[in-house]
Amino acid sequence: MSRDILYLRGRSEEHAELVRILRDRRFDVHVLRYIEEVERRVAKRRPAALIVDASSGEAEVSERLFDLTEARSLYDIPLVFIGKQVVEHSRALLKRYARLIPVNYPFRPEAILEQFGVAVQPSEGGVPQPEGERRRAEGALIEKPDPARLKHSLGGKVLAEGRYVEDFDDELLLPQHSERESIRKALDAITKANLWLGAHARRSAFVASAVTTNTGGTPADDAAVRAASLVLNWGLARGTMREFTADLLGNQSDELKRRVSDGFKMTADFAAERLKDERAAEIVRAVAELLRSPSSTVPTEVRSSAECVLLTEAADRACWKSQRFEIMGAHRVLRSMRSTPLLTDKKVLEAMSRVLGEAVLLQDPTLRPYGKSMTIEEKVHKRRLLEQAKDDARTLFGATATRKVQLFDLVPGMRLAEPLVALDGQVILAANTVIDLDMMMRVLQLAAVRPMHSAVSIVR
Repeated sequence: MSRDILYLRGRSEEHAELVRILRDRRFDVHVLRYIEEVERRVAKRRPAALIVDASSGEAEVSERLFDLTEARSLYDIPLVFIGKQVVEHSRALLKRYARLIPVNYPFRPEAILEQFGVAVQPSEGGVPQPEGERRRAEGALIEKPDPARLKHSLGGKVLAEGRYVEDFDDELLLPQHSERESIRKALDAITKANLWLGAHARRSAFVASAVTTNTGGTPADDAAVRAASLVLNWGLARGTMREFTADLLGNQSDELKRRVSDGFKMTADFAAERLKDERAAEIVRAVAELLRSPSSTVPTEVRSSAECVLLTEAADRACWKSQRFEIMGAHRVLRSMRSTPLLTDKKVLEAMSRVLGEAVLLQDPTLRPYGKSMTIEEKVHKRRLLEQAKDDARTLFGATATRKVQLFDLVPGMRLAEPLVALDGQVILAANTVIDLDMMMRVLQLAAVRPMHSAVSIVR
């Protein structure tokens, strides 16, 4: 049996104690920097095991997850994967690698040796996923979302994870309104008609509220948007149409759009007569008109709010039509926003793009549909191009103050201080690129199908 251990340290400093213990046990430890070096050695001689050290940070964990997912020649080699929170991030590898030991950093070297050569579920270095965390892994929220306290989220977390009606606290979601109980009863009627529609109404209202807040809307704007979104599907629930999960994007029939639009018009009458809320009623009427024809003339004072409500309604339907969040749904929404503009308010467009981007980047990067098989030589060539792009960035901005931002926090006018790079090493945008709205949307659209680094440096 081979005594070779391949230790892929990447950007991390090698764990000297682990290497020493392995060598004391008479293993031949080969410390490597790049995945291509690992693949070359494996092609010549099968090692006893592979240790992948991604303990330098979450960015390297994502890179290594992608590398290991793509490296099919390594699937039958015992793998020890070390890094911060890798126990919860390595589920995709469990489906591919015959023997896998995910180890959360920091760790005890002896704990790894105790399990060497044994097929195990994630445990050492951390603990197995707690029972209470399982619903989170399935796309459910543990903390009830509060529109008044977005914290560090733009609203994308709720869009991506608010799967169940029970994930929401209606007391937090309902606007302060003179007919608050009537809104609650309408929401209950929607939920009774169809559970999917009930969860959809709550997600859409939360996201519409977040977009309104992020575009500088007033508390009155937020209350009207929330009321309109929460009851928008009341007419559909009351009518004869049973295509509750109908997708509003793409080449949908005029008949489908007409029936949905008629349902929204019923809701507008309900909002005016029962809720005594003419502003919410005007927003819903405008949504119905814009759905039938984006060029419709709607009152200027409600145009922005109506676009916000319609876009969040269409986006949630596209992302949740299969009753779980679909990353390709977000891709379709971003593509539609760019290719067939429904919106005239660029602030709403920008805010909704960022919400979708946040939802996309919360997904496991190894599950993106993009994939391209490359030879080792092609990988080496791509790495050289990346190193050249980074050298160019250092030349331009080495002495300039920079800061890191999440990909979904890119906004028009920002200048990249480093290249924007996919996890496979492909340079997407060079340093010194100035972001505009369409470019921001294209990047987030690409992130839905191609694993990307979640953060990038910009010039201060």
